[in-house]
Order: sequence, then structure tokens, then C-alpha cells
Amino acid sequence: MNIFIIGRGNSGTRVLSHLLSKNCFRTGEVNESGDYMGTTGRRGRHLLDMFEACRLLGKEVKYEGGCKWDFSGLFSGKIDEEFKLALMEYVHPIMKCEMSDNFIKLPELLLTLPWLTRLLPNAYYIYLIRDPRDSIITAHRGTDNIREYNIDCGSMHIDRKSEDMNVLRFSRAVSWQYQYEIAQCTPKPEKWIEFRFEDLILDTDNQLQRLTDFLGREVRTNGYELRRSPVGRWKTDEHVHYFDFFEEPMKRYGYGE
Repeated sequence: MNIFIIGRGNSGTRVLSHLLSKNCFRTGEVNESGDYMGTTGRRGRHLLDMFEACRLLGKEVKYEGGCKWDFSGLFSGKIDEEFKLALMEYVHPIMKCEMSDNFIKLPELLLTLPWLTRLLPNAYYIYLIRDPRDSIITAHRGTDNIREYNIDCGSMHIDRKSEDMNVLRFSRAVSWQYQYEIAQCTPKPEKWIEFRFEDLILDTDNQLQRLTDFLGREVRTNGYELRRSPVGRWKTDEHVHYFDFFEEPMKRYGYGE
């Protein structure tokens, strides 16, 4: 069994990574966030290949204006050969072991989703989403500026290093929205399940039973603490944390308050 944990940075995917590790699912070298760091090959760390795969796909996405993109060209036709090579360099050291249940977690996987699911349609995909008002409070260096992955954003002012908090939050919000859109638009593989981060934290037993049923293998906390404090941080946040383009995704996933 090969599993991909899919979700934007600061969506809570580290929780799933640590839970699967606690339940003896196999991955490779990870950082404190549970991100698989890749192995080292002739060209250096294969994590860099993964970032290159993101850039190769990003340049194929069509910008429609505002916070809208057209991903339809990615769902059929030829997949870039360099993308295939770069992606497989990253995932193969984990996925090649057929005698174990393997998983990979990396936020940037979401940026490759349309081609990832076409190349590996039989994998298990666990998608995690979080209230965007909480998600954009904290920086995620990897994807806060999606232009770094050749994604056209028109004239929108995006700068993850800005000293202006409004610009920082807007940059993160655009990143959140783009990754929401790519997840929504991508045709879902057969083995796909979605979780809200908040449900995983506040309704742990029921959500882990859903995960157990999906994977066909028991998943329990096994001593891993799921802290409640990250839920609803926006309620005491003093900076901008809501943008109009959040309205539709918040309604879709029940973030109505």
C-alpha cells in the first residue's frame, strides 16, 4: 500500500504523518513536520527534484484573473517527461517497497496533484483541509509565494518576505486559494478520502475510525497528543485573516461562523 498525505502547508498534515508513523507505516527520513526529505542521488537531494516537478507543472496552469486558474489542460494529454523523472526520483525510494505500507507527506505534493494522480492512480490519497483563517496566520516558507513554482498570478501583489502584514497574509491567502482550487478541480482517484483538520483534532476517535476503514488497517493515537490549541486561533488574531475569495470554500467545508 502506497499513501500520499495531501494538503497545503499549515493544514495539519504533520498530524497525519506522525500518526501513521506511530502506527508503524513506513516512510523515509523526515523533518520535525513529518515531511519526507528524500534520498540523495547523483544530482543531490531528491527533494529538489520534487520542487522542480512543481515548477514544471505550474507553468502549464492557465491564469484566468483574480484568484482563478484553469487546470483543465492537465487532466488529459501528455505528461511532461521531465516531470515524470523528477517526481519518480523523489517518491520511488519509498514506493518501491511492496512488502510494507508506505506513506509520503510533503505540502508541495498538492502542487503536483493533477499529474501525480494520473501517474499513480492506485495509490491511497488522504487530503486534509483547514479553516483558511487559521491556516494563513503562520508562514509556510515552501508555498507562501506560489510564483516561485511558475504559477501565473497576474498583477497580484505577492511577497512572502514583505514587512507589511497585510501583504504577507494576502500572499498566504492566494496560496491557500490556489491549492484549494487545484484539489477541487483534479478528478479524484478511486482511493481518496478527505478530513477537516478541526474534526481530526476535536472528534479524533470517529475520524481515526474513518481512516482505519479507508486503509483497512487500524490507526490509533498510540500516545501521540493532538493539541486543541491550533483550532480557532483566528478568533484572537489581530491581523487580517479573511478575504472575500474564501467565502465559497468556507461554505463548502462548513466553516461558517
